Amino acid sequence: MAQAKAIRYPIGIQSFRSIIEDCWLYVDKTDLIHQIACNYKYVFLSRPRRFGKSLTASTFASYFRGEKKLFKGLAAECLVDEWISFPVFYFDLSTAKDKTISQFQTELYSQLSQYTELYGQTSDNASPGTCLKELLLKAHKKCDQKPVIIIDEYDAPLLNNLCKEDNLEDIHRVLMDFFSPIKSCEEILRFVFITGITKFSQLSIFSTLNNLVNISMMPEYATLCGITHAEMVANFKEGIAEMARRNMLTQKQTLCKLKEFYEGYRFSKKAVSVYNPFSLVTALEQKEFGAHWFSTGTPTYLLEQINRFDIDIESLDDCHAEAVEFDAPTQAINSALPMLYQCGYVTIIDYCHETNTYRLGIPNKEVRLGLFRLLLPYYTGVNTQHNSSLVVRFTQAVVRNDVEKALQEMQTFLASLPYDHHEKNPNYKEKHYHTMFYILFTMFGANMRSEVKTAIGRIDAVLETKRAVYVFELKLDSSAEVAISQIENKEYLKPYIQTGKRLFMAGVNFSTERRTLTEWIIKEFNN
Repeated sequence: MAQAKAIRYPIGIQSFRSIIEDCWLYVDKTDLIHQIACNYKYVFLSRPRRFGKSLTASTFASYFRGEKKLFKGLAAECLVDEWISFPVFYFDLSTAKDKTISQFQTELYSQLSQYTELYGQTSDNASPGTCLKELLLKAHKKCDQKPVIIIDEYDAPLLNNLCKEDNLEDIHRVLMDFFSPIKSCEEILRFVFITGITKFSQLSIFSTLNNLVNISMMPEYATLCGITHAEMVANFKEGIAEMARRNMLTQKQTLCKLKEFYEGYRFSKKAVSVYNPFSLVTALEQKEFGAHWFSTGTPTYLLEQINRFDIDIESLDDCHAEAVEFDAPTQAINSALPMLYQCGYVTIIDYCHETNTYRLGIPNKEVRLGLFRLLLPYYTGVNTQHNSSLVVRFTQAVVRNDVEKALQEMQTFLASLPYDHHEKNPNYKEKHYHTMFYILFTMFGANMRSEVKTAIGRIDAVLETKRAVYVFELKLDSSAEVAISQIENKEYLKPYIQTGKRLFMAGVNFSTERRTLTEWIIKEFNN
């Protein structure tokens, strides 16, 4: 009996040609590729890192090169009437993200050189933009077809210099020159596709290309990058079954856990949510539920913006943004929210037509755990390796739903934080302790919500387990008794009576003098 062919997951493979020719698993998006190619001429797409932008760009390149054989059995095979080979100019600017300005220009010339071999030499001492224009004209004449321009990760050089004004201005200047043929050669171009994480709207490509269509938040293309639940079930049956066996779960449990960890991204007002493709295929390949996307690294520019703005971490599950904020110039943002959205750390939860505002939230468990680990040093002054045995014990207590033990470990952990961190933050407020409390519980696996609104008040935190609900009231330089009295007087547990779970009141007091929590009371509620 022949052995079943192993599934090949294309982790890190961004070439459409390689995926098809080498028989890696491919989720067919070519119907959307064809639709975009037919309906638009100038297209911009923004998506978070490792979300399939480069594969999409590569697929467009193969589509416009007329590589019909690569599309055999895919949707585009039946949609394209005639496969035409256009001269395609493909540029990947992610290779220039860590370059000096002179190295950046050298990199552009290097990528242009492959086209001088095809279409002829350009003028001596010409700028990258002039070279590109001359090559486009030569290609048009030689091939008797309109050229296609694809620019992947256009903003990579900009983002790495976001807080370096001199470097940023120099890179702006070079890019404005390089992109200038996109406007001046409009009559001879067939298609232009540009990808990035952010939209630097003051760049000439966005300010002068008035016919550039930004499809990033159009519902028709919300699933162009990312994998829907239906696509996952249809394409990954064997992988899901294998993951279930490895983790001793049922198929249903595995699907629920994959959804909890990796789904939740929405890129339009009324779009279906999608899974992070990198995390999903990595999880299925390794058969482990982990922070796969986060483990690949956090962009430097995001850390710089987090340090620049005072982020209210507790509000990230229920924050709001006006529609215009999504189109704000990246270089002129006055809050971290647009950057967090563009980078994939928050996503669209809902949209209000009356106010033209979006409700945003953290998309899934992978992002929540990774983001809180990232932000923990901002609030505590230490990373998660600090006193690792305490961290392990706290995590174990959370997993066992042993709230009493978890509070004991938190008390020890907070008391062990560096004294100089507190000196740097002399005006510690109640909110700061609330945030540390929320981060620590959530980061180590607890299902906790903060600032939960009720009819007559706002609960500081609600911890829900399979069998119980804990309502926390947190006080600063007060007492646990006062906190319990507030829970009782405002009937904070009333909304949870119908859950059928055991209900607990938890009053916690923090001390600015002791720099940790000093007392707590956990009291079961009997209706």
